[in-house]
Amino acid sequence: MRETSEAAILTIDPEQENFDNKTNTKGTSFFKIVRKLASACNERKINFKQIKALKEKHEFLRELEILKTLDDDSSQTRYVSPESKISFKEDLLTEVLDMFCQKCGDDKIDLWFFASATCNVKILEETAKDYDGTLLCKPRCCDSALVFLLKYGNIHNEGFLECVNILLTAGISVNEPDFNGRTAVDIVCSLYENEKNKDILEKLKKLVFKFLEQNVCHHLLEKKTKIILQNLQEENKNLPSQTQEQHKSEEANKLQLFAWIGKERTQEFLGFREIRNFINCDNGEYTLLQFACKKSERMHPVVKFLIDNGVNINNVTEIYKITPLELAAKNNHEKSFQIILKNKNLNITQEIFNNFVRWRSSPMKLKIFEMFLESDKLDPCFTYETTGNTPLHYATRFCHKDAMRKLLKRSPQTLFVENKNGKTVLDIIDIQEVEKYFDSCLVSDRYATDFSSTDYKMLFRFKSLVTINNNGEYDEESVVAKVVERNHLEQLLTHPLLHTFIILKWSRTVWYYWMILLLQGFLFIALSVCIYRLSDCSPAEFKWLIFLTFINLFLKLAVVLKPRFWALDNLRMPTLYECGEVLLMLTLFVSFFSAEWRAFAFIEMSLLFLLTVGYHPKIAKWTVMLKRVFKSFTVLMVFFSIIIIAFAAAFHTLFKNTNHDFFDSIGKSIFLIYVMISGEFNIENVKFGRAHIGGYILFFIFAIFVALVIVNFWTGVAVTDIETIQKDAEINAFKNVITFMMFVQRNIYVNKSIRKFLPYPFLFTETEHRNYQVDFYINKKNQFEGRDNFPASIGQNSLEKIKNFNSKHQNELDGANILLKLEEISKILNELKNTAHRNGNYSINVKNSTAQNDKNRNRQKEKVVDGVHGNGKQ
Repeated sequence: MRETSEAAILTIDPEQENFDNKTNTKGTSFFKIVRKLASACNERKINFKQIKALKEKHEFLRELEILKTLDDDSSQTRYVSPESKISFKEDLLTEVLDMFCQKCGDDKIDLWFFASATCNVKILEETAKDYDGTLLCKPRCCDSALVFLLKYGNIHNEGFLECVNILLTAGISVNEPDFNGRTAVDIVCSLYENEKNKDILEKLKKLVFKFLEQNVCHHLLEKKTKIILQNLQEENKNLPSQTQEQHKSEEANKLQLFAWIGKERTQEFLGFREIRNFINCDNGEYTLLQFACKKSERMHPVVKFLIDNGVNINNVTEIYKITPLELAAKNNHEKSFQIILKNKNLNITQEIFNNFVRWRSSPMKLKIFEMFLESDKLDPCFTYETTGNTPLHYATRFCHKDAMRKLLKRSPQTLFVENKNGKTVLDIIDIQEVEKYFDSCLVSDRYATDFSSTDYKMLFRFKSLVTINNNGEYDEESVVAKVVERNHLEQLLTHPLLHTFIILKWSRTVWYYWMILLLQGFLFIALSVCIYRLSDCSPAEFKWLIFLTFINLFLKLAVVLKPRFWALDNLRMPTLYECGEVLLMLTLFVSFFSAEWRAFAFIEMSLLFLLTVGYHPKIAKWTVMLKRVFKSFTVLMVFFSIIIIAFAAAFHTLFKNTNHDFFDSIGKSIFLIYVMISGEFNIENVKFGRAHIGGYILFFIFAIFVALVIVNFWTGVAVTDIETIQKDAEINAFKNVITFMMFVQRNIYVNKSIRKFLPYPFLFTETEHRNYQVDFYINKKNQFEGRDNFPASIGQNSLEKIKNFNSKHQNELDGANILLKLEEISKILNELKNTAHRNGNYSINVKNSTAQNDKNRNRQKEKVVDGVHGNGKQ
């Protein structure tokens, strides 16, 4: 395949957009950047390398004054002490908060989070008044505003505890687990365990006391947290004691499910008996299935468990509108992705397809994208928003062969869908893949085993060759026409499916061929007679000639040229036939005033008539030969005109002062030189005069270089063209036949007012809403039994192709059956070998155990004998 040209054809958009671009929160991407900045400041030493990378990637960070100092190398070691680190982090988040207020100030939800992290009491109070608590309690990236404050806020700040009070008053639960299943109590106890500053320890104790007053769900807490709480209980008797809830509320059960996923406790989750009551629940940001798909690949048993219990696999939340399928694919959780992809209730939308194309190379694995293209839930008619490529475009471009075959079987029309560059899959597809698809459209008889039986039939599936054009009209020519337009697909015209289809179509349009040929022949003969008698014709004959000339003009304008000029959106190079018709129109009108032009009219009419005759399948190859040789000769004549004109100038210079007038002007010299090339000029007619020696030399060079070399070269090119055309005579003939069938459909059978007087040129009617399947009986006289509009036979050539295909297909099936039998025999032999091996081991074990028993018995006998001897001695 042509890698560079294919990439240019597809113009795949390399830009990878933000993963969360479908969330309805305007500051979501801003929010994620802030989390990354805060995380970089949470290290023991500030990760300036990560901060610099974020600064280079996101332009708005370059506007921050505090980050401008990082351009200096000394900034790498400036913040090393804990106090400096805390100060830097607080200043950074405060400056980001100010920028957010300027750029995304209308997004109060994310502002609520940023104000929490910077301990901005004023903004928190104002936001809490303006918004409902349920909205403020929803998490962002699995963190509630309270957890966000505990993770990224500065506990040294004077307003830290006050901010906690505001968040708790707003209704934020201390039991809400984060991405790792940790609650606010777990985070505070972890801070308490690692803190050494006495003032901060007292502050954290107060925070723990405050949290324990909020009905903490102790079953959600980690073991370390419970130990810390127990120690604090022993130190402070006023601290509420830990009690295990006997009956968990629905909210507690829901939080427990999310905590199990966060902590990756699969067994506990799978053992939850009341899962059906919470199957589609969410924590305000994620559903259970979304969270499991995002968390880890190890959660695939949880994903399967949820699906088996009837979860809505297409369900998303208002905040996070990425479907579980997309989450599993984006995070490369292959097992979870396969489980969801196979579900019958999966709904793949156009937006999901756009995202999969966007993530194809990064961060998603190519294997996942290939499985996505193979899915039966994917609509083959989807087009990518940027390039207009269909799924088949991508399956072809990246050589996903299984996906290609499945897409073609489901929707063969996508083979001809153009992207925004006007390119179809046919421009890049391998001919072998198309041939395999066409092979699948020919189905052999499964019941009749005897190929020579009279009842043996094949099924032709012509659905892939029948389309509906842009105007909603029935079309049977576009598919084969598009195959002809691609040089690398021309050989497909010899495939039994296309070959039979073209022959059947020709039987429906042959009436038009004979009618056009007869009408054109009658018109051209009448015109020729009138032009021949023009100089001596009577007034009646002159009027008759004018009438015929205008008849020719109106007919050709309406039938031949009108469709071309009206279809301005599909301009193409004019054909030889169209050029000949335009030239004939001009010649006929000029013939009334010039006798020289009348001679050319005969030649033009004869050429056009021959071209019309050449649309017949059995004569088409001769017309193709004529066109090819004429085209090659014209190109070579233009190319070699340089040397020919040079010889004409040389002869004119040498003989202009001699006694004859052959070369007395440059124009006459050029004309004579072209005549001399054909060999119809005698050197004895030239009187060399004073240029005796030079004339002989010039004529000798001309005879060798032009008359022998160039003319023989032209002859060789013509012979090569003819041999090439004869080699592919069938393909070249079908090209002409397809051109004529398209002419009938688009130029003649297009006027609704005259359609009722014309034969129907299509194989199928527009009302046949089925798979366009046709039964073909190979050994019957009427090969299309039950089809009155089909011919009785398709001809010996087509029949031989079908028989060869059937024999080849049967041999392949026999070979495949033999391989299957060999595999079965191999499996049986392996099983016998394994059984024999197991039996051998068993016999060996039996022998070993028998020998061991004999040894034990001998030892017992020896002991008994020794005992007897011992007693005797005693």
